[in-house]
Amino acid sequence: NIDGSYRLVEDQAFVFINSKRPVVRQRFTAAHELGHHELDAAARRVDIVDVDVFGVTGVHRDMNHFAGAFLIDSMGARKLRQDGLTGDALVAETMAEFVVSLKAAAIELKYLRLISEQECSDVIGRRDADDFRVGNFVAQFGRTMPADPEDTEELDPTYLALVKSRYEHGGLNVTAVAAALRMKEP
Repeated sequence: NIDGSYRLVEDQAFVFINSKRPVVRQRFTAAHELGHHELDAAARRVDIVDVDVFGVTGVHRDMNHFAGAFLIDSMGARKLRQDGLTGDALVAETMAEFVVSLKAAAIELKYLRLISEQECSDVIGRRDADDFRVGNFVAQFGRTMPADPEDTEELDPTYLALVKSRYEHGGLNVTAVAAALRMKEP
């Protein structure tokens, strides 16, 4: 159930993203974790581990806001609105243009005051945003989303070397290595 995590150890920043999630979720999670690195001053002073299942605290809401602003260009979103898009069409176009989820698009458009609080609630409330296949929503408006990558058994050699190095230096335990390598714990 973990989307990603951020860890700062001895001035080395590490971000881990759950590759089993849809691409739009992975991108949002990566931006959220970047927010921790850029904005969380406390993270620079101590060894911390941030494991974000779903941002419910004030800090995580701030990081989610950072992620939305990072991924969705405000000027680009305003241009879509100036082009006459409103409501669901604006949300769908924002999703396709910036490769974000329905929920991320709706919330950021609300922050930008390009849709109302009610429009945001309506578009999110009609479906469970986490389970909703974003491609189906944008297809109603003639757009497509990038396909999620196929799950593959082969892992990137650079990634494997990083996992091995972190384990050898005590940064990962056996359980973490097993999860990183998509294995059952020995």
